[in-house]
Amino acid sequence: MLVEGQRLFLAQGYTATSVDTICDGAGVTKGAFFHYFRSKDDFASQVLAFTWQPVLDVHAEIEQVSDPGARLAEHITFMTEWVCDTGRLVPMLAQELGATNPGIRTQVSGYFAGWMTYLEEFLRAAAADSGRNVDIGALREFIVATTEGIPVARNQLGGQAVANVTRHLVDAVMGALGR
Repeated sequence: MLVEGQRLFLAQGYTATSVDTICDGAGVTKGAFFHYFRSKDDFASQVLAFTWQPVLDVHAEIEQVSDPGARLAEHITFMTEWVCDTGRLVPMLAQELGATNPGIRTQVSGYFAGWMTYLEEFLRAAAADSGRNVDIGALREFIVATTEGIPVARNQLGGQAVANVTRHLVDAVMGALGR
C-alpha cells in the first residue's frame, strides 16, 4: 500500500488522492486500509517514513566510506538523485499539508534536521581532512538550494540535467574544500 500511496501522492498530490483510489490501486479493501491506518493523514505519515527510509539506509552505508571527500560526494550524489525521484514527495506533502497538519509538519522538519546533521557531519569531516577553513553553513545552504532545485532542472531540461548539475555541484563543493 505504501508504494501505491507514494506513487499516487507524487502523481496527484495528497488532496486529489482519495482512500478509495489508494485501495483500488493497491488491491485492498477499505477495511484493510483502516485496519492498518487510523486515517488518510496517518497513511501519509507512513508513506513519508517509507520515502525517507532510503536516506537512513544510505547514510549508514556512506558512513563506512573512509575518505571524507568521497563520503561527502556520495552523499550529495545520492540526495540529488533521491530528490528527483521519490524524495520530492517530502517537500510536496510538507507544502500541501504543513499548514493544517502539525504532525506532518513536525515529521518533515525532523527529516530536514536529520539531513542537515548528516550534511554538516560530512562537510566538517571533509573540511578537516583538507585542512581548509570554510564556512560550513554557507556551503550547506548552497548544497541544499542546488539539490532542491534539481527536480526543476530535470523537468525543464531533461534527465541529463540531473547528472550535469550533480557533477558540477560536487566539483564546486570539492573545490571550495580544496579537494
